[in-house]
Amino acid sequence: ATLTGLTLSGESLGSLQLTARAANHAVTYDITTRLDAAELTAHGQTALSGDYATQAKLDFSRLNIGALFKMAHINGLSGESSLAGTATFEGPLARPEQLRGEARLNEMEVTLSGVHLKSEGGVHATLANTVIHLDPLHIIGEETDLHAQGSLSLKGNHQLDFAANGAINLKLAETLDPDLTASGNTTFQVEAHGQLMNP
Repeated sequence: ATLTGLTLSGESLGSLQLTARAANHAVTYDITTRLDAAELTAHGQTALSGDYATQAKLDFSRLNIGALFKMAHINGLSGESSLAGTATFEGPLARPEQLRGEARLNEMEVTLSGVHLKSEGGVHATLANTVIHLDPLHIIGEETDLHAQGSLSLKGNHQLDFAANGAINLKLAETLDPDLTASGNTTFQVEAHGQLMNP
């Protein structure tokens, strides 16, 4: 099946092609998209009995955060990127606590509100035991040098543990407050621990 002219909230998404076939008590599927925000290909298999054991892999390229901002109707924040990476997922769908996965960006390189930023090395996150872990991340750019890492539980009160520190270009602060005019950079250290909605 092929779907074209997809839209979300009036914004064009692009096209999607899906093929699926069932055999040996399992369904195998392939998805290819050419969206305005990214190109995605996915392949997976899910058992049609028991706990619905699943294995799936997603490859993405040309991921443009600017197009995502536009689709989400985020005004006052501009960006541009062409990110590529992979995500994998496996486990029984009927038992979410046993699901495992990981996501990897080959390299994060973006321009956000005119400030060019990139990661030193790739970006890697994992899912295990209902907890998402972000491996230590180092981002550098114009008057910016920051480190971050953290974890988020997907169950209960959604426990958040996040830490970031370094220096950040104050032009980025203007994106959060349009009435703010700033230049240069500032050093900071942030830690958040507790429930996601009340850290």
